Amino acid sequence: MERARRVWVCFAECPVRCARRFGAGAHALLGMCKAKDSGAVTAEFAVVLPAVMVLAVLLMMCGRAVTVSMSCQDAASLGARTAVISRSDIKARQAAKDAAASGAKVDISHRGTTVAVTVSCPLASDPLRVLPDVIVAKSIGVMQ
Repeated sequence: MERARRVWVCFAECPVRCARRFGAGAHALLGMCKAKDSGAVTAEFAVVLPAVMVLAVLLMMCGRAVTVSMSCQDAASLGARTAVISRSDIKARQAAKDAAASGAKVDISHRGTTVAVTVSCPLASDPLRVLPDVIVAKSIGVMQ
């Protein structure tokens, strides 16, 4: 009886050590111990799954925000480059709009020999409102 009690306590610590300590005959008792907490895995899974799902959705939303940010910055750079090369705001605005995501707003301003192109790209809102609604990118080019 004392031996069975030890197997029960030892199983909670480590089943491999328990089997080594009490020999191959302890396997039947170990099976009885396993049957007692068979629902624990289901309960732990039910607790952990929502947290994992929230983290996965946030990770995807952050990835989308980074992608839109890079696209918006590329559009602003292209607009500034086109403005410097062609010296035409219309061509620069069109180039930036073509490179940016749909719904982007392009603003071009001149100050002395520099041209600044600002592109505002909308971002789909996330459920937790952690990310911004609009991503703004700015690029400056120097006229020669």
